[in-house]
Amino acid sequence: MPRIPLSITTPSDVQVGLWRMDESEDEILHANPSLYSLLPDISSMKSQTRRLERLAVAALLESMFGQAVPVEHNDAGRPFLDNGYEIGISHTRGYAVVIVSKKHNVAVDMEYMNDRVMRIARRFLREDESLTTVKELLLCWCAKETLYKLHSDDRLAFQEMRTHGIRNDGNLEGRFTIDNLKRGITVEMSYLSTQSYILTIAVEKKS
Repeated sequence: MPRIPLSITTPSDVQVGLWRMDESEDEILHANPSLYSLLPDISSMKSQTRRLERLAVAALLESMFGQAVPVEHNDAGRPFLDNGYEIGISHTRGYAVVIVSKKHNVAVDMEYMNDRVMRIARRFLREDESLTTVKELLLCWCAKETLYKLHSDDRLAFQEMRTHGIRNDGNLEGRFTIDNLKRGITVEMSYLSTQSYILTIAVEKKS
């Protein structure tokens, strides 16, 4: 399936691409022949889901740049591209999402809409975060995962991040903020909420 258009608002140089992984490996390879070059790397993966995630990310990048763009990782595990663009990647059940930018540091997280988050809330909530609904908790979880990726060198713990302005409203798209308490700075989060998933992104001007 081609990438799905997203309504989430970003700066003009930031691109966000979403792929619904409803094809088989053979189907996605047939539609994107350049991805056959990935077979030596993914053939050792036992998980079909992991292989599809790699292929979906590669297909998204090809649709964004018009050519195959390999993904590398630094020592902290953060992905990067050799073409000078910053990149963020996330996967959840049946979906892959990629965000890229030339001028900004970027990160993204995506989670399937599921009430399991209520059972693990104590793992990531602070005492001063009064969040109770599935949507609120998923937004908090995604935001902390996103900030962890954005500031990967800080290796932030959940208690070192604090969200503000998360509400269980009817909005499909919105914004709130999150503190990196290690640095003493606040980062704005943008989110997209659907019946299937929650997605948060962070965009930070390069220093």
